[in-house]
Amino acid sequence: MITVIIPTLWLSDVLDQSLQVLNNNKFVKEIFVIDNRPTKRNVDFEKFGEKQFSFQITSQMFLKNEQYGKIRGLSPERNIYVSKAWNVGAELATHPYLCILNDDIVLPDNVFEFALSEMTEQTGIIGIHSQCLTNTTNVLSITPVAARPMGFGCCMFINRDKYKPIPDSIQIWYNDDYLLSTSLFEPLTTAL
Repeated sequence: MITVIIPTLWLSDVLDQSLQVLNNNKFVKEIFVIDNRPTKRNVDFEKFGEKQFSFQITSQMFLKNEQYGKIRGLSPERNIYVSKAWNVGAELATHPYLCILNDDIVLPDNVFEFALSEMTEQTGIIGIHSQCLTNTTNVLSITPVAARPMGFGCCMFINRDKYKPIPDSIQIWYNDDYLLSTSLFEPLTTAL
């Protein structure tokens, strides 16, 4: 149901924990880790399944593809930055919904079920508000937004068919703004 896309430079100390949570989540069917710094990899993917190695060609580039169960480590020849990593993940995704996630976030299991339950034909993007990361009550709700709140781009859910590739001119900043501005429907954010 959900493909998770995680660009990384291997600077996060919680990525391993996040991958374990994602791997065990029944709504997450594939996880793309876009390896923008393969010489610094600090996570042992082999604990997630037997390694299968291949090469992957997208419309934009040639990638090394290491698959371990649900997890695919995709390594471009150079750092492709955040926006292009999202584009590659969206292009390769085989499930109807995308979750674009920062590598330094461990999401509670209920976020995925909640996001899926709120996705409708009118939904553009569901993103998390920064307060959700410190929410101890585990109660989530939906609030329409007119612009990106703080934290919105660190985790977003979008229907794969509504994803509009981000131009190469946008590499790191404002990629979530671009997706919001190209979404055909009203964006939503989770709030406490």
